[in-house]
Amino acid sequence: MNNEGVKQDRLHFSSAQHTAIISPYAVNDLKFSGSYEERPRLANSQQPGISATTIGTYGTRNFLPTVQWDKRFQISDSLSLIRGGHSIKAGADINKLSTAQTFGFDQFGTFTINSSNVSQILDIIAGAGTVQNRWDSPTVSYSRQIGNLAVQYGATQAALFAQDSWRVTPTLTLDYGLRWEGQWNPKVDANNSELVNKVNSTVFPNGAPADVTKIPNTLKQVMPRFGLAWNPMREGKLVVRAHIGIFYAATPLIIYSDPTGNFGHLPTTFACF
Repeated sequence: MNNEGVKQDRLHFSSAQHTAIISPYAVNDLKFSGSYEERPRLANSQQPGISATTIGTYGTRNFLPTVQWDKRFQISDSLSLIRGGHSIKAGADINKLSTAQTFGFDQFGTFTINSSNVSQILDIIAGAGTVQNRWDSPTVSYSRQIGNLAVQYGATQAALFAQDSWRVTPTLTLDYGLRWEGQWNPKVDANNSELVNKVNSTVFPNGAPADVTKIPNTLKQVMPRFGLAWNPMREGKLVVRAHIGIFYAATPLIIYSDPTGNFGHLPTTFACF
């Protein structure tokens, strides 16, 4: 079908690890990994799209074509110690992320017919009946992408952690630890001062002003964790487990596409209706 496309995915990955046995009670693990992924999504056609709820769609799909690549480099190190009933582990890791994409809706233009009358839709498409010129109808809207479609940015993630698994008794084990994660977010291309000043003059209902010139870093993600395993019958047939903690998820880089690229003199995506 001409309004569909082909999605490809090529992933390249490599890793290396060095494990050092410092003593019978101490082991250090050092790991490095890198990956590169390409995800081109190509359109079966390059022509204006037409969308009508009653008869369907044809022409180029409004979000095709798009091409994206991602890179990730990670290095992590952890030290494990065994002391009596304690199994202690502490470490750190750093991730360097970068991405780029070429993307924009309605790259070849899209006609949307807001009508459920099949005869009227066919007249609009053919320029027949009461329609003197094709698409010359108040039920038709047209949108076209005029942005430069390209954006490239990256982020750095870091983490520190320490944890202990304490065998309190033969039937009770406590697990507890603390993890910190931080993310340094990408910079914003905000050299379109006229647009920036207009947006930054907005004040939200809570009284906070907008500031599109920067994306705050997330450096206050402290995550305590606690868990236990209890064998009340002492025979291993029944184990009671409980875990609680605070967990933060990393922000997907695609979320930063519009904030980093749409406030420059050459916006990434800018639709004209």
